[in-house]
Amino acid sequence: MNAKRDEGTFHILIFGAAGTGATTLAEVLSDEMLDCPHVDLDEYMWLPSDPPYQERRSMDEVHKLVSDDIREFPAWIISTASVAWLGDIESLIDLAVFLWLPPDLRIARLERRELLQLGSERVASGGDLHEQSQAFLHWASQYDNGSHPGWDRASHEQWIQRAPCPVLRLEEDMPVAVRIDRVRLALFDLKEGRGLNG
Repeated sequence: MNAKRDEGTFHILIFGAAGTGATTLAEVLSDEMLDCPHVDLDEYMWLPSDPPYQERRSMDEVHKLVSDDIREFPAWIISTASVAWLGDIESLIDLAVFLWLPPDLRIARLERRELLQLGSERVASGGDLHEQSQAFLHWASQYDNGSHPGWDRASHEQWIQRAPCPVLRLEEDMPVAVRIDRVRLALFDLKEGRGLNG
C-alpha cells in the first residue's frame, strides 16, 4: 500500500494534553507518512511576542485562520490541546487521535521542553521567564482534574463522546514509530470500510 497515495487524502486531528506528543506525532505523520500539511494550533493561538506565549488570539480568530489555511489542501493534520475552537471543521475530520499520558511523565517532558525552547537561565529561579514557566507547568498539571474547561480531560472526553468521526485512543507511553503504526492501521481500516477494531 502506498501510504502517500492512498492515505494522503485523509483529514486527521491529533489532540491531548500538553506534553503528550501530539505535535511530534503530527510532524512525523505529515513528513514521513502522509506528505501533507501539519497545522500546529500553537502557531495560530499565540500572537508573536518576545518573550513568547503572552497573548492569545480569540477562538473565533483561530478558527478563521485555520479554516482559511486548510481550505488550500486536499489533506491535512491538525495537532491541538483544545477542541473547543473547531466548529464546523469537525465535519471534515476523518480520524481523530486522542493521546493521554500520566501527569508525571507529561510534566517531565514539558520541563525539558521549557528548558530547550526558552533557555535554562531564563526559566531558572530569578530568570525573566521563571514565573511564566512555573505558571504554565502548574496549568498543565491540572489537565486530569477538570480545572480548565476546554483544555482538560473532561472536555476531551465529552468531545470524544459526540465526535463526528472515529477516535483512536493511544493512552500509554510508546515510541513514535509504534504510534505511527497504530495510526496507519486505523487509516487502512477506515479506507477499507471497517471500524477501528475491524
